[in-house]
Amino acid sequence: MINLLNANLTRVKKAKLFKILSFAIILVTIFMIINQYLDSKYASSPVQYDSLYNFLLVFIGILISIFTGVFLSTEYFDGTLKNKIIIGHKRINIYLANLMTIIIVSLFFEIIFVILITIVGIPLFGFNILSLNNFIYSIIMTQLIIIANASIYTFIAMVCTNGMLINVLCILIAFGSYFTTLILMNILETPEYITSAQITDTGGNIEYIKEKNPKYPSATKKQICNTILDIVPQSESIRIVSDKIPNKNLVILYSISTSLIITGFGIIIFKKKELK
Repeated sequence: MINLLNANLTRVKKAKLFKILSFAIILVTIFMIINQYLDSKYASSPVQYDSLYNFLLVFIGILISIFTGVFLSTEYFDGTLKNKIIIGHKRINIYLANLMTIIIVSLFFEIIFVILITIVGIPLFGFNILSLNNFIYSIIMTQLIIIANASIYTFIAMVCTNGMLINVLCILIAFGSYFTTLILMNILETPEYITSAQITDTGGNIEYIKEKNPKYPSATKKQICNTILDIVPQSESIRIVSDKIPNKNLVILYSISTSLIITGFGIIIFKKKELK
């Protein structure tokens, strides 16, 4: 597996997409820092380093999906995957080597981001964190969410038989989970009561009436929404950035479970997969 991993990393170094995405991270991070700096000037409020760090979670899932889809689908287009099996590499080693490659690249993207917010952000804003304990939790959750994302998109790339379909699915799932998260969070934030104004007499007096909101979700619906938000890595990311994580330990548990379960199923399916 080491030889497979080394070969993959050599391909990564030569890949134009890797360089493009690395440059994109630099641009997005600098833009974010400038935007935070301008906001802090107008609002006269300090910028927290942990808030800067959490911003990575906004886009890292999308970057992983793009890189994984393009990088691994290439093995179908040029026949590399089939050749690896023909020369005697075990399928489980191929799968794990590809997964490790995506994880390493994803963590490299994170390193670029952290270096920038450290060398640029700290001189501008200082090293202010709301809570050391929460910041440590954020670091742990971010690593696990990155690994969970890598596991999901590697699974898609390794079980699909069509290179173009891999690219489409990875992008659709990345953006689909993002917008689904926003919809589910909006449902959970629906107020239980709404206030309406009514004119009570000809004198124009107004009475405000508080009544039950018909769109308020039931306990079951709220539980379903929360469960989905807890399980999906992109959902976990947005909730962390929005500071709306009800249970940090659940995020850690679900991220680890997602990675292990998805990878386990992926290896089983890939072993039985017929390559064209």
